[in-house]
Amino acid sequence: MQVKPFKDNDENEQEEQLPPLEGRLIGFANTKPELDAIVDALHSQGYSDSRITVMSGPEGIHRLTHLDEEFFFSDPEYQAIEFGLKELEAGHFLVAIEVEDRDAAARITELATSRGGHSFQYSGGWVSERLSK
Repeated sequence: MQVKPFKDNDENEQEEQLPPLEGRLIGFANTKPELDAIVDALHSQGYSDSRITVMSGPEGIHRLTHLDEEFFFSDPEYQAIEFGLKELEAGHFLVAIEVEDRDAAARITELATSRGGHSFQYSGGWVSERLSK
Protein backbone atom coordinates (compact mmCIF):
# COMPACT_ATOMS: atom_id res chain seq x y z
CA MET A 1 0.00 0.00 0.00
CA GLN A 2 1.30 3.41 -0.90
CA VAL A 3 1.17 6.06 1.80
CA LYS A 4 -1.19 8.74 0.48
CA PRO A 5 -0.46 12.25 1.72
CA PHE A 6 -3.25 14.41 3.06
CA LYS A 7 -3.32 18.00 1.88
CA ASP A 8 -4.69 21.16 3.41
CA ASN A 9 -8.44 21.47 2.74
CA ASP A 10 -8.08 25.19 2.19
CA GLU A 11 -6.19 24.53 -1.05
CA ASN A 12 -8.77 22.29 -2.69
CA GLU A 13 -12.19 21.22 -1.43
CA GLN A 14 -11.97 17.94 -3.39
CA GLU A 15 -9.06 16.59 -1.37
CA GLU A 16 -9.39 13.52 0.79
CA GLN A 17 -10.82 14.01 4.27
CA LEU A 18 -9.96 12.05 7.38
CA PRO A 19 -12.44 9.28 8.09
CA PRO A 20 -14.51 9.43 11.30
CA LEU A 21 -12.83 7.93 14.35
CA GLU A 22 -15.81 5.84 15.43
CA GLY A 23 -15.39 2.20 14.41
CA ARG A 24 -11.64 2.62 13.87
CA LEU A 25 -8.58 1.01 15.33
CA ILE A 26 -5.64 3.39 15.33
CA GLY A 27 -2.03 2.44 15.98
CA PHE A 28 1.52 3.11 14.91
CA ALA A 29 4.44 1.57 13.07
CA ASN A 30 7.94 2.93 13.62
CA THR A 31 9.32 1.99 10.21
CA LYS A 32 8.11 1.56 6.64
CA PRO A 33 8.93 -2.19 6.67
CA GLU A 34 6.79 -2.59 9.83
CA LEU A 35 3.98 -0.62 8.19
CA ASP A 36 4.21 -2.75 5.04
CA ALA A 37 4.09 -5.96 7.11
CA ILE A 38 0.99 -4.72 8.96
CA VAL A 39 -0.78 -3.69 5.75
CA ASP A 40 0.11 -7.00 4.07
CA ALA A 41 -1.30 -8.88 7.06
CA LEU A 42 -4.48 -6.78 6.93
CA HIS A 43 -4.85 -7.57 3.23
CA SER A 44 -4.45 -11.28 3.97
CA GLN A 45 -7.35 -10.96 6.44
CA GLY A 46 -9.60 -9.39 3.81
CA TYR A 47 -9.15 -5.71 4.69
CA SER A 48 -9.00 -3.62 1.53
CA ASP A 49 -7.08 -0.38 1.09
CA SER A 50 -10.39 1.48 1.32
CA ARG A 51 -10.61 0.41 5.00
CA ILE A 52 -7.02 1.39 5.81
CA THR A 53 -5.76 4.95 6.26
CA VAL A 54 -2.06 5.71 6.67
CA MET A 55 -0.67 9.07 7.73
CA SER A 56 2.93 10.22 8.01
CA GLY A 57 5.22 13.19 7.72
CA PRO A 58 4.25 16.86 7.61
CA GLU A 59 0.91 16.12 5.92
CA GLY A 60 -0.09 13.70 8.66
CA ILE A 61 0.98 16.13 11.36
CA HIS A 62 -1.03 18.89 9.70
CA ARG A 63 -4.21 16.78 9.52
CA LEU A 64 -3.88 15.52 13.09
CA THR A 65 -3.22 19.05 14.35
CA HIS A 66 -6.43 20.30 12.75
CA LEU A 67 -8.73 17.51 13.91
CA ASP A 68 -10.04 19.70 16.72
CA GLU A 69 -11.51 21.99 14.06
CA GLU A 70 -13.45 19.09 12.54
CA PHE A 71 -14.60 17.06 15.56
CA PHE A 72 -15.50 17.46 19.23
CA PHE A 73 -13.22 15.47 21.53
CA SER A 74 -13.03 14.70 25.23
CA ASP A 75 -9.81 14.61 27.23
CA PRO A 76 -8.86 10.99 26.34
CA GLU A 77 -9.16 11.72 22.63
CA TYR A 78 -7.06 14.88 22.96
CA GLN A 79 -4.42 12.81 24.75
CA ALA A 80 -4.51 10.30 21.89
CA ILE A 81 -4.07 13.12 19.36
CA GLU A 82 -1.11 14.51 21.31
CA PHE A 83 0.45 11.04 21.40
CA GLY A 84 -0.17 10.66 17.67
CA LEU A 85 1.54 13.96 16.96
CA LYS A 86 4.62 12.84 18.91
CA GLU A 87 4.70 9.60 16.92
CA LEU A 88 4.40 11.40 13.58
CA GLU A 89 7.01 13.99 14.60
CA ALA A 90 9.36 11.08 15.36
CA GLY A 91 8.97 9.91 11.75
CA HIS A 92 6.60 7.05 12.52
CA PHE A 93 3.44 6.02 10.67
CA LEU A 94 -0.16 6.20 11.88
CA VAL A 95 -2.39 3.42 10.61
CA ALA A 96 -6.17 3.50 11.05
CA ILE A 97 -8.32 0.51 10.20
CA GLU A 98 -12.10 0.48 9.83
CA VAL A 99 -13.24 -2.49 11.93
CA GLU A 100 -16.55 -4.25 12.49
CA ASP A 101 -16.44 -4.21 16.29
CA ARG A 102 -14.20 -4.46 19.33
CA ASP A 103 -13.50 -8.16 18.78
CA ALA A 104 -12.18 -7.44 15.29
CA ALA A 105 -10.10 -4.59 16.75
CA ALA A 106 -8.58 -6.98 19.30
CA ARG A 107 -7.72 -9.54 16.57
CA ILE A 108 -6.12 -6.89 14.37
CA THR A 109 -4.20 -5.48 17.33
CA GLU A 110 -2.66 -8.91 17.95
CA LEU A 111 -1.87 -9.27 14.25
CA ALA A 112 -0.28 -5.81 14.03
CA THR A 113 1.71 -5.91 17.27
CA SER A 114 3.28 -9.20 16.20
CA ARG A 115 4.64 -7.27 13.20
CA GLY A 116 6.04 -4.33 15.15
CA GLY A 117 2.94 -2.16 15.51
CA HIS A 118 2.23 -0.49 18.83
CA SER A 119 -0.11 1.77 20.80
CA PHE A 120 -3.35 0.56 19.26
CA GLN A 121 -6.56 2.23 20.40
CA TYR A 122 -10.11 1.32 19.44
CA SER A 123 -12.79 3.99 19.14
CA GLY A 124 -16.25 2.49 19.43
CA GLY A 125 -19.60 4.21 19.55
CA TRP A 126 -19.43 4.97 23.27
CA VAL A 127 -15.92 3.96 24.31
CA SER A 128 -12.32 4.58 23.43
CA GLU A 129 -10.04 1.78 24.62
CA ARG A 130 -6.29 1.27 24.48
CA LEU A 131 -5.66 -2.31 23.28
CA SER A 132 -1.85 -2.43 23.27
CA LYS A 133 1.21 -0.66 24.60
